[in-house]
Amino acid sequence: FEFVIFGAGRESEPAAKTLVAMSWRQNEWKASLQPLQLQKVEELEKRITQLQRDTQNKVCQIENLQSSNQKVKASLSEAQANASRSERELQSVGRTIDTLEQQRDKLKDEVQQHKLRCTQLENKGMQADRDYASLNKAHDALKVKMEQMERESVKSTSKAEAALQKELATLKSKFEHEEQVHHADKHKLTRELDDLKDMERTMSQQLKDLET
Repeated sequence: FEFVIFGAGRESEPAAKTLVAMSWRQNEWKASLQPLQLQKVEELEKRITQLQRDTQNKVCQIENLQSSNQKVKASLSEAQANASRSERELQSVGRTIDTLEQQRDKLKDEVQQHKLRCTQLENKGMQADRDYASLNKAHDALKVKMEQMERESVKSTSKAEAALQKELATLKSKFEHEEQVHHADKHKLTRELDDLKDMERTMSQQLKDLET
C-alpha cells in the first residue's frame, strides 16, 4: 500500500523520507510478482480503496439519517404534545358548552313558569273586573229599586223605612268595601304582572345571550 504525505517546510522532510522508505519497503514484495499478479493486486487495492470510500459515504449517510430521525422524533413529540394540549382544550370547551346548555334549559323553564304566572294573573284580573262590574250592576239595581220603593211607599211606616235604610247602608258599605278591595287587588295584580313581565324580558334577553 502507498501512503500520501501532506506537509510543507523543512521540519517535515525527515518524516517524509522515513515514510517514503516505509512505503518502498511495503511495496518491495510486489517486485517478485508477475505482471498479471501485479495487475490483480492493483485491482484489489483499488477495490479496497473504493470500498473504504463507499464505507465512509455510507457512514456519512447513516449519520445524516440518524440526525434526520432525531429531528423527526422531536417533531413527532412536539406534535403529540400539541395534540394532547388541543384535546384538553377541546374537553374544557365541551364542559363549558354543557354548562351553558344547562343554564339555557333552566332559563327556558323559568321563562315558561313566569309566562304561566302572568297568564294566571291576567285571568285573575279579568275575573276581578267581572266581579266588580257585577257588584256595580247589583248596586245600581238596588238603588233603582230603593228609589222606586221610596216613591211607592211614601206612607210606609218609619220602621220599614228604617229597615230599608239600614239595608241600603249595609249594601252601600259592603259595596264600598268590595270596591276598595277590588281596587287594591287590581293595583297589586297590575304591579305583580308588570314585575313578572320585566323579569320575563330580562330572562329572555339572558336566554338569547346564552344561545348566541
